[in-house]
Formats: sequence, structure tokens, C-alpha cells
Amino acid sequence: MSVKRIMLLLAVISVGIGCSSVQSSTPDYEIASEKDKDISNLKVKTLKVSTDFTREQKLRQIAEDIKDDNTNYDTLSIQFHKGAQGNGSPKETGTAIVVNNQEAAERMLPDLLFTDANRRKLLNEDDGIFVITQAEMKQAKQEIKEAGQELKKEVQQQPREAEKNLDKADQEMREMQKNLDQEMQELEKEMEKEMAKP
Repeated sequence: MSVKRIMLLLAVISVGIGCSSVQSSTPDYEIASEKDKDISNLKVKTLKVSTDFTREQKLRQIAEDIKDDNTNYDTLSIQFHKGAQGNGSPKETGTAIVVNNQEAAERMLPDLLFTDANRRKLLNEDDGIFVITQAEMKQAKQEIKEAGQELKKEVQQQPREAEKNLDKADQEMREMQKNLDQEMQELEKEMEKEMAKP
């Protein structure tokens, strides 16, 4: 075999290896369960996926891979978890919602969290994939909890402030009444003096 042929063969092998590494760039995962549903006339599949990866980028890659295999569904709902050791239950690591069309985006992504602009961006720029990790969910829950505590504190503070204002107004009214009483007494004394005069 000539040197030229050997070089050509090595080039083909390295290109082949490069391609296979690109194809296998999806993180390892295993579909633990999948179930078809019909929600509001949409074809929906819910999946539970086991993977050791927990970061958003890796979960997104897995969601993209699952989406490619399920293009005939309007929506995919994916729950990610880490396999449990021993008898413990698996640890939830994140969630992905995949919407494949505008109707699915409008029906499956609640108005409370998504505007029409968010939905369009999700479909056009994010390939219809919304991923949130467990860490992000915990942070969001913590922020909601803190906001709730702050609001509760403000609500509790308001009656105290109102009570203080009422006390202050009451004190001012008493002072005014006291001053008025003194002025009346002085006026009465003056009138008595005037009446006592011959």
C-alpha cells in the first residue's frame, strides 16, 4: 500500500471518528418510562428520563435528542432524575417542556409565566424547548418564599403604623381638648370677674 493511500485512509478514519464524536455528543440518558396522553386535543407524551447530568445545557441536549425522535407529538413533558442508589427514590434534577407548534405553546405554557412574545421566542430561537433545573426551581421557590415573607411583614407593619398614627391623632385631639378646656376656664374666670364688678 502506498504512502498516499495510507494517508488518505487515515484522513477518512479521522473524519469518521470526528463525525461519530459529534453524533455521540448527546449526554448519556435512559428513558425510564413514557406515556401518551391526549390533552385539549393535543398529542402529548410524558417521559421520565434517568441521567447523571444536572446542568441546564446537558438537559437541553437530551431534550433535543428526545424531540428529534418524537416529532409527531405536539408536546413532550420530560422529568429528569438521577438514578437512586440502593432502595432510595430517584432524585429529581429538572423538567423540560417541548412544544412543536404555536397551538401547543399557547395551550401548554401558562399565561402566568409566558407572554406571547416569550412563546414566539421559545419556538423560533429555542427550538420549542424550555428547560428548568431543580436548582433553578429551588431558587425560584426560595425567592417566592422570601417575597411572601416580606409582603407578610409589610402587611403586619401596616396595622402597627395605622395604630401608631391613630394613637398620635388621639394624643393630638386630647391636647387640643385640654387647651380648649383651659381657654374656656380662663374665659369663664374673666366673665365672672366682669360680672362681679359693680
